Amino acid sequence: MIDTQIVYTVGLSGIIFRTSDGGTNWDDQTTGTHSLYGVCAVNTDTAWAVGDSGTILKTDDGGTTWNPQTSPTTDDLRSVHALDGTTAWAVGDNGTILNTMDGGANWVSQNSPVTEFLHSITAVDSKTAWVSGELSRILKSGDGGESWYSQPAPPKHLWGIDAVNTDIAWAVGEGGTIIKTADGGGPSPTWYLAEGSTGGGFETWVLVQNPGSEAAEVTLTYMTDTGAVPGPSLLLEPQTRQTVNAAWTVPDTWSVSTTVTANKPVIAERAMYWNNRQGG
Repeated sequence: MIDTQIVYTVGLSGIIFRTSDGGTNWDDQTTGTHSLYGVCAVNTDTAWAVGDSGTILKTDDGGTTWNPQTSPTTDDLRSVHALDGTTAWAVGDNGTILNTMDGGANWVSQNSPVTEFLHSITAVDSKTAWVSGELSRILKSGDGGESWYSQPAPPKHLWGIDAVNTDIAWAVGEGGTIIKTADGGGPSPTWYLAEGSTGGGFETWVLVQNPGSEAAEVTLTYMTDTGAVPGPSLLLEPQTRQTVNAAWTVPDTWSVSTTVTANKPVIAERAMYWNNRQGG
């Protein structure tokens, strides 16, 4: 949506509709490409759409023509967000995060720390962006996507996220979930980490960092099919981190998620590996 008059919508089989009169009339700009799941316009002329099998389309003439762009992935792309005609991000299945800084002439895969499906991305400037996805996943970058780190969220799939500045953002998800941050979603005393596994050759690690100036007392609790299992307690000195293998407490467990609680704000994330660490 550009304003109250100009709006794009996309759908199955490459459907694209555009209205320039607030929805009284819709122009059919259907491309006949793969199904499309996300669209973002930055002005009356320029917009991107993304979808199945890594599809990326761009228009620079208000949708009269939609031109395919070379995508570095074949994973389905679920959302696209553009700041202007040159800078944009797209996210999708298997933790895919893409970025362009040259109008789409080159799309580059960014280093995603997750493998969950990602459903939405929002950016407020060339450095600050958030992503939401399945299994309570929220990621944030403050360096243009060179690095992404997890932020705390309730244990729900999160379908959409939108930010108005570097501090304030909302995310929505299953079961009517609505969450908001007013502090940039920074370190928190409580984290709910996505499900992992310690069985069948899988490894699940919990990483906790204390970015503060005081020591933090941290407790891990593992959630399994048979109930909660107390995990280790950690003492993190200022500006340090520790890594814990979930298998030390709950070995050979197919489904295990983690709750991290601390007496000071910390940063926590889950890392998962498989196939002798060739995957993950």
